[in-house]
Amino acid sequence: MMRSGKKNPYLIVEGEWCGSGDAISQLIPDNFSPRAAVALAAAIGRADLAGSCGPVALVTESAPFFKGCKQHDRCYWTLGANRGECDNSFGRDLKHECEDTYKGLSALARPCCLLATEIYVAAVRGQGRDPYSEGQKEAREIIDRMMAIGYANENNAINLAAEFCLTNKKNDGSCKTDQVYNLIVDNVCKSGGDCPRLNSTTALPVIANYILNETR
Repeated sequence: MMRSGKKNPYLIVEGEWCGSGDAISQLIPDNFSPRAAVALAAAIGRADLAGSCGPVALVTESAPFFKGCKQHDRCYWTLGANRGECDNSFGRDLKHECEDTYKGLSALARPCCLLATEIYVAAVRGQGRDPYSEGQKEAREIIDRMMAIGYANENNAINLAAEFCLTNKKNDGSCKTDQVYNLIVDNVCKSGGDCPRLNSTTALPVIANYILNETR
């Protein structure tokens, strides 16, 4: 979850879900390969990591780390989620992708992937406090707006807020909370077929009228 920080010169490709934040976590790729680990090793001076990767050119498979990064973002945007559990789950997800991707003839790259995962997760644990706090604040803002116009199911609102932020990210990785009225209208009006996309000025009267009609 990108919030701030200068770009790392060793960054291979900036990912949609990974590859952002501090100097090390910028090097987490959406799709991991031994080449990515070699770039990380050069950036932080970890010869042991480079040595664990074996003949890089022989391994063409890539591990889909974006799955774990996406779930980690969602966890940070889930109101009340425990940050430590979010980070632990992130580590388990990346480890699973290493083990699932690098097997058979490509198993020689698995130690490289697992060691890189340990470094990535340590970076997230060390630098995740502010992104977690911002994610929780954004989730609270969305849920408060939903509850204020009569959306009574808070547990469902928590899930909706997290999903909204996943699909409505700004370039800096933060949530487009200013567009939350689209979320409110879509869900209060159920299918959304009878409700246009409304702005903050026109949304509340339509939603209030809908709630009044539903409760008569």
